Amino acid sequence: KPVIGGRSGGSCDAVLEGKTGLLVDSTRPDAIAEALIKILTDEMLAGKMGDAGRQWVEDQLHWPVLLKRYDDLSAKKIGKESS
Repeated sequence: KPVIGGRSGGSCDAVLEGKTGLLVDSTRPDAIAEALIKILTDEMLAGKMGDAGRQWVEDQLHWPVLLKRYDDLSAKKIGKESS
């Protein structure tokens, strides 16, 4: 799915403007509404952004590293619970 995010905070780092979603001034309800209307009325654009977003996440995230970190944290928690 395409993303609509604010230009501040972490959203602007997670959304590739015009490629994976739209960034808006989140203090302006009209800007949010315009972005929503654009995404909802242009199915081709929404599909392209959604596909690009999924691909970007798959390319950027290092799943094996995240899985190892999760496993390490789980092992520590299990170790604490059994002691």
